[in-house]
Amino acid sequence: MPIQDCDGPIDVMLVYPVIPQGHQLNLPYGYEVPLSVTTVAAYLEQQGIKTEILDMNLHQEPYRLLRRFCAKLRPKVVGFTAITSHIYNAHKAATQVKEVDPQVVTVVGGIHVSAVPEDTLRRFPMFDYGVLGEGEVTFLNFVRHVLEASSPQKEHGLAYREDGQPVVNPPRGQIQDLDSLPFAAREKLEHSKYVGSPSNYLRLPTTSIATTRGCPYSCTFCSKSVYGRQSLRHMSPERAVAELEHCIETLHIRNFKAVDDTMTVKKKWVMAFCELLLKKGLNLSWNASSRVDAADLEMLKLMRRSGCFQIKWGPECGTEKSLKKIKKGITLEQSAQAMDMCRKARIESNASFMIGISGETVEDIEATIDFACKISPDVVTFTIMKPFPGSEIFEEGLAEGRIIHTVWDEYLHQGFALMKHDVLTDEELGRLFRRCYNRFYFRPRYWAKRVKWFFKQPIRETKIITENAWMLISKK
Repeated sequence: MPIQDCDGPIDVMLVYPVIPQGHQLNLPYGYEVPLSVTTVAAYLEQQGIKTEILDMNLHQEPYRLLRRFCAKLRPKVVGFTAITSHIYNAHKAATQVKEVDPQVVTVVGGIHVSAVPEDTLRRFPMFDYGVLGEGEVTFLNFVRHVLEASSPQKEHGLAYREDGQPVVNPPRGQIQDLDSLPFAAREKLEHSKYVGSPSNYLRLPTTSIATTRGCPYSCTFCSKSVYGRQSLRHMSPERAVAELEHCIETLHIRNFKAVDDTMTVKKKWVMAFCELLLKKGLNLSWNASSRVDAADLEMLKLMRRSGCFQIKWGPECGTEKSLKKIKKGITLEQSAQAMDMCRKARIESNASFMIGISGETVEDIEATIDFACKISPDVVTFTIMKPFPGSEIFEEGLAEGRIIHTVWDEYLHQGFALMKHDVLTDEELGRLFRRCYNRFYFRPRYWAKRVKWFFKQPIRETKIITENAWMLISKK
């Protein structure tokens, strides 16, 4: 049940912090289920730890509500999850918790503290501990230590302070058997309030699911390597479908979003997953992400038959030079073929591109715009490359003195540079960023396509057009 219906005392309260205003996730057209806290909550509850979740983004006056729940439920541990741009608001929330009860133990987890644990503990004193990497086992053991009044400081995967200085323990091994994980505890949230971007669903209610962990690739702009570069791990198709069946029974979902970056890397797994969806007659619409070098027409057609209506791709660049620079491991031809296969399979294509890669010139960025228009995905997103903590380009930027600032809550805003470019000025990058959107979206070919879709799905298309208009206005 949602947290407002619960009584104390509890062992753990997990908090998803307020998304900063103007953040690219804090848009007027949608908000997804925060799977990170629901997965950890389910793991703790499975082990007998009484746990509740507060998603601060669902409530008016979220900080007042946080204080009220802390006083009412009297948790012994309050855990916060934070990506880089959320860390300030997570710390603000931890400060509020400490004001209500200074004895509460506060813990921060997520990709930011995993990337820069020492910096996090130095800059944010209201976090008592940091949980690094995949957090389920470390956090469970940590909570047990707190409940038993024993020291957690030898736990692998933990960061803490000793004599005021940060200490980072060795990493903990990753969970290999994903089938052993319980279903995410979505019932602890007001699930009906989560409605994503209209491009992410065909029908409501909708939810998100993660079927994989790990990534074997080495893209220089990605910070997920902080979780360890191990082989890709899938839960079994049967386990993934069982969780979806549970969501149908308990939440009456009609749509889901697979949040995995690498779900389609193993064709055999995808085929078995889609066959199960069809065999069980679940009648769900869904979307997913894929690498362009994993595109396969047979696989895409089966995905379409099983309800997949959209795939997100990462062509990233329009020159082979830039693709090599970011170690993406794909080619322009593979990107073009992936978009063509999507059209043949009758699946929408949603492609992301970035500009401002080291060494890029105006001509290179114009080539990226030309390439995006040429392969013509149905939806496109452009970003100026961001040096996320934990990524290879962040470490390079620090070493070369090119990081402009580390005001973390600005790190997922779109439209401006956070690292000094070696060729282009910030003004040039901003102008080219706006040109990317204007050139792609104000083409007759694009609007002709959208008009056709409008007559097929007028309500959804109206929402998508509104979404795109808001994005374009915000780029001005």
